[in-house]
Amino acid sequence: QRAAPWRAATAAALAMALGLALFAVRLPLLQERDAAPRLVLLAPQAALAGGQNARFVASLSADGTALVLRPLQALDLGGQRTLELWALPVHGAPRSLGLLALQGTTTVRRPALLRDAQAIAVSVEPAGGSPTGAPTGPVVSLGRLAG
Repeated sequence: QRAAPWRAATAAALAMALGLALFAVRLPLLQERDAAPRLVLLAPQAALAGGQNARFVASLSADGTALVLRPLQALDLGGQRTLELWALPVHGAPRSLGLLALQGTTTVRRPALLRDAQAIAVSVEPAGGSPTGAPTGPVVSLGRLAG
């Protein structure tokens, strides 16, 4: 009977420790979910055929795992060319994020490709995308993600 209070105190301490651990794990997740996405404007760097400027607005999720990109005007490349989106890391080569929709939105949900990116760029590529895995055409739009 003397051990009963100690058992109760131990059970209460264990329950409080588990509750605190659960709170500590969930708090960063709640903060990330409530954080607002960052908006990035990609400014024209060079004109497209016909004098078009490639202006885009991008929304980057607060946790950096999703990117939604939309052209500010419909773009026409004549079917022979396409636009490709690139992540520009602090160190290393550009990483392709995929081909862009010339009208409407493009969504990228590949967090590994966005990791450590300081900027994103859009280049003109042959139909189907870059044949080399690196930008081959002119960079027509650029936007900074950092700072």
